[in-house]
Amino acid sequence: MVTGEKAEEFTAWKKVEAKREYEAKKAAEANRPKGENGMVEESEEGWSSNAQQGRQGWRSSEKQESASLTFKQASTSANNLPIFMLLGLSPLRAAAPRFIRVAWQPPEPPWVKVNIDGSFRNQDQAGSGGVFRDPSTVFLGAFSNKVIAHSAIDAEILAFLEALKSAWTKGWNYIWLETDSMLIGRYLSNPGLVPWRLRTLWQNGLHLASQLNVQVSHIYREGNAPAYALANYGVDHVGSFGGMWPLPSY
Repeated sequence: MVTGEKAEEFTAWKKVEAKREYEAKKAAEANRPKGENGMVEESEEGWSSNAQQGRQGWRSSEKQESASLTFKQASTSANNLPIFMLLGLSPLRAAAPRFIRVAWQPPEPPWVKVNIDGSFRNQDQAGSGGVFRDPSTVFLGAFSNKVIAHSAIDAEILAFLEALKSAWTKGWNYIWLETDSMLIGRYLSNPGLVPWRLRTLWQNGLHLASQLNVQVSHIYREGNAPAYALANYGVDHVGSFGGMWPLPSY
């Protein structure tokens, strides 16, 4: 139900419009030619035009009545309101959508960037994956594992921990982790948010990270496609690449 200032303004507007229509009709009748008996004369053409206008007015009235019946509200004050007001919509145009260009960016020396991702379908189908690249965009290695996870964030955390372990094993002291999960950054700021079943592993990972120079950034999934593909590969392949998968010799 529409009440308050908007309803009062609309009612006042309707009254002004009705008054204007009445005055215009009265002026039109006053300007019509009159016969000897003082009656208004109607030509054949005028009668035809008036009859056509009458039919159009009847059809318009019929449509208005139909619309009124379709969108009638419980309160009579809302019967004549425009449909966009009844639906709570704005008559203004919506703002144009904003597009963001998503592209993977190489790290600055001496950092090694690893993009990670987790994939979760159910507790028996989950995987983690990651790919390491240097500032020259050269592929350094990758991992893809089938994991046991209770949720999607569990798979993301396991991918994060596997990336730290792989970097520490390779001796990469400047490791830049990039993920499409914003929760990883929140967990680093507040470890108490980590699911209890993974807190021991998370604390071990933080201890490992304290021995390295680590930074974490977020990227949209469109820029994280290789890690996403590796995580899904781990879901579908038992005994997939545990640990680092090096660049082929050929």
